[in-house]
Amino acid sequence: MKKQGRKRKEAVVDTILECLESYSHVYVFSMDGMRTSIVKDLRQKFADDRFVMGKQTVMALAVGRNAEEEPKQNLHKLSEHLTGNAGLLFTNRKQKEVVAFFKTFSEPEFATGGALAVSDYAIPAGPVAFQHTMADPLRKLGLPVMLRNGTLMCERDHQVRSSCAARARGAARFGSLCPRSDSEA
Repeated sequence: MKKQGRKRKEAVVDTILECLESYSHVYVFSMDGMRTSIVKDLRQKFADDRFVMGKQTVMALAVGRNAEEEPKQNLHKLSEHLTGNAGLLFTNRKQKEVVAFFKTFSEPEFATGGALAVSDYAIPAGPVAFQHTMADPLRKLGLPVMLRNGTLMCERDHQVRSSCAARARGAARFGSLCPRSDSEA
């Protein structure tokens, strides 16, 4: 992966400084475990606002690492919250509106390996709603399947995940293959 050059870093700092002049509010948000499609949806919902993402050290430099370096009063306090996979949201919306939106914001998605399962999920013995070409990938994920007359069959009842238990990597991968309802995410 190519490293960010000085011009790119300066462009991020310039963008943040411009946004500080154009917008009345700035928020730090965390994107831990958030997929790109969800960030894309957020950008569409906040089309009049600006999301800035970059290296934490570069963003901290733009908002000021201490009171002497900050471009506006108290902005340096943001830099201590720029940890992990974080970014800045610049907006002219009222604070109540933004906070209320993010308190209720939820997008269903399949968890990755190691995440806690929110529900039990078992596959009963019998026909499985997959094409016959999925037999080998499903076996690799630990599902006891076999082909019978061109139909993929689960040989016995199989517990894929248990609620409140960390998902195995295979269970998380299997969840992403299954057709789902929003309640199963």
